[in-house]
Amino acid sequence: MYYKCLRVLAVAIGLLAIGAIPAPAHTLHISGSSTCSPCQYTITVSGTSTPGASITVTYTAFFTAQSTGVTTSVTQNISATVGADGTYSQTVAHNPSPVNCGADAYTISAQGTLYVNGAEDTTASFGPATLTCSTQPPPNCSTGAQALSYNVSEQSKNASEIVWFNSHFKLQGNIPSTDFTVNVTNQSITFGPATLAVPNAVITFTSTVSCASTSFNTTANQWETFIPLSYATHADEIFSAGLAYVLPSSFPQNVNNVTWNVTFTSTAPSLQFQFQYGAANYLSSDNKGDVFPMNTNGEPNYNAMMIDPVHNAPTCNGYNNGDHSGTPENTEVKNLVTGGGSGGGGSNWTGSWSSTPTYVCAAPSTSTTPRRGRSV
Repeated sequence: MYYKCLRVLAVAIGLLAIGAIPAPAHTLHISGSSTCSPCQYTITVSGTSTPGASITVTYTAFFTAQSTGVTTSVTQNISATVGADGTYSQTVAHNPSPVNCGADAYTISAQGTLYVNGAEDTTASFGPATLTCSTQPPPNCSTGAQALSYNVSEQSKNASEIVWFNSHFKLQGNIPSTDFTVNVTNQSITFGPATLAVPNAVITFTSTVSCASTSFNTTANQWETFIPLSYATHADEIFSAGLAYVLPSSFPQNVNNVTWNVTFTSTAPSLQFQFQYGAANYLSSDNKGDVFPMNTNGEPNYNAMMIDPVHNAPTCNGYNNGDHSGTPENTEVKNLVTGGGSGGGGSNWTGSWSSTPTYVCAAPSTSTTPRRGRSV
């Protein structure tokens, strides 16, 4: 009887000991960084939690202009699964900044809340850090202002259609083996009596990505493309920039010739750009329910168009490697292509290409007189 009581007591003590083991601590650490060119920020969350648990961190990043004190914020979610060792870490990079980095110096901070299996748990914050972009070093090379003319066909019957002007380049010359960027600026298209402004573009060639992507930063009003550095020498069409122009409903005249004006600069010296562009027409809608994506202000939604960033290289969204760069990969948009511009519709989603002049990127010049190329 004595020993039986001892055994019962031992079991009871063991159960008490098990019950006394604390639940795994849930911790959260949040850090961030930002870049000027392209104007983007990166958020990393890490910590500890229950092995195998699903966690979500909801963070708000704050960008405060130092000259005015005005704060702009953006809220996003980051999800991860806790590893068997009870730790997690997740980084979300290349987020377009909600401010124009070159317009001011900014202090940047962030606050995050950890949710474990859907239940709110703990919080963390970082910052402030300072981002100053107004004194960036000059580029190592520039092509100077260039102009390339091309024959297209836009007629009054095309009124209210969307003309997708899209350009790309292939790199030649001394291509670096380390990360570099290309800026595409001073862009406009002479279209009959009108001059159309084309958004700027930043193309980053980096070893930190394994697939290509393109997005449109609505705050900075610029295209931002990332290309794996290893494909800088292999990709034969790298998306440069694009403009979706809605033809006026009262489009009165025929336009048979356009000119694309452009300047390339780069942090890498001695590059050469083989430049081309095309123009494809799209209907605003059809009788099958397909609708061209538009913003609330009536302008085309570039991100919803899902632009293919590159030809002959892997894309992050798994786009058809046979499609030309600049192809809108949104299926509804593809269904709306029609004849016009430099294309005949069908599967010609970019329009047929112009001629291919080579623009040499040399030491920056103060000349502003365009050097002209022509294709007919």
